[in-house]
Amino acid sequence: MSIRYPRYCGLTRPNDPYHYVLRVTSPATFATQASKNGRIPAPRSVKLKNGSHVAQWARTVKSKVTGFNPARDCKGNFMSYRYQPNNNCYNYACNIATNSFAQPGRRHGQSLFAANHRLTASSVIAAARADGLIELGGVELKLADVLRILRKRRLQRADGHLVALLISEADSKIRWKGDFHWVRCDTPQGRLWSQKNGRDQITNFDFSGSVIRDPSVANWTVNQGPRHRGRALAKSRVFAIQTVYQLKAWMFVPFGRTSII
Repeated sequence: MSIRYPRYCGLTRPNDPYHYVLRVTSPATFATQASKNGRIPAPRSVKLKNGSHVAQWARTVKSKVTGFNPARDCKGNFMSYRYQPNNNCYNYACNIATNSFAQPGRRHGQSLFAANHRLTASSVIAAARADGLIELGGVELKLADVLRILRKRRLQRADGHLVALLISEADSKIRWKGDFHWVRCDTPQGRLWSQKNGRDQITNFDFSGSVIRDPSVANWTVNQGPRHRGRALAKSRVFAIQTVYQLKAWMFVPFGRTSII
């Protein structure tokens, strides 16, 4: 039986052959090292502060959010005919197509995981802040409260756009290391939102197929499919698991001052 990896909205799965980070002596040796590690050599790579290189499948493209425009955002880089599988929810929420399955904080050497190696809301928020995102508040705020904060701080559409961070907590019982998901606001009034679930296409629906009017009350439950307890594959041990993403923070993406990879 082949290994079935969990489905991630934002994180890269273990040993992903396309999206990876390698430590190499120079860009010229990146492809060689990727092949040795069982990865598919990418045409480009981006060097991090620690000397490692991130696989990149095309140059970074960014654009301003002007509504729900999948075909026009980042010159169509989120579409199937270009680099849809190489951009995740974080790429789309920031409207920056790095074509590297961007991870919060990676560009600036900020760890995405807490000291105990667990993904937490605070660790993801800190990583996103390192990339330039502005934290507005947490789950205690309703969407109307966040919109008032934007007006009070005079953060307008010309300056950037609003996003919401959702977290699925780690669960060692089902070997789930946790995950993050970002949802993007497409209108200044905060009435329309959209998202990109991992490698999937862009949509303005939540996980139940309803239009996203407010990410804090939308459906973010994912069926991860069959799993088994232990090594035995007896029917009594096979079960389906669900992961639920819950809103943890509201943040603002300032255009031109956000840098991710």
